Amino acid sequence: MTQSAVGGPLTKAFVSAVETGRATPSLAALRLMVSHLDATLSEFFAGVEQDLVDPHLVDRHLTREYHASHEDNRGSNPSPGGGRQS
Repeated sequence: MTQSAVGGPLTKAFVSAVETGRATPSLAALRLMVSHLDATLSEFFAGVEQDLVDPHLVDRHLTREYHASHEDNRGSNPSPGGGRQS
């Protein structure tokens, strides 16, 4: 799944910033991105709650969700860092 697919209509730059911890999405933006990953906010925050034992993992939860979803489509899309998409 591409950054555009996860974030649309949000920009790829914003999704990238969220993935790398350089930006924190609003609840509305987070709900939009999580819904594009076929998950609910409840499911997302349940994972975050589990990660609270290691606070460094909290900022990376959305990135893991993105990559997990992306791996399902690996044959049709390049990875976010390689094969840049326009």
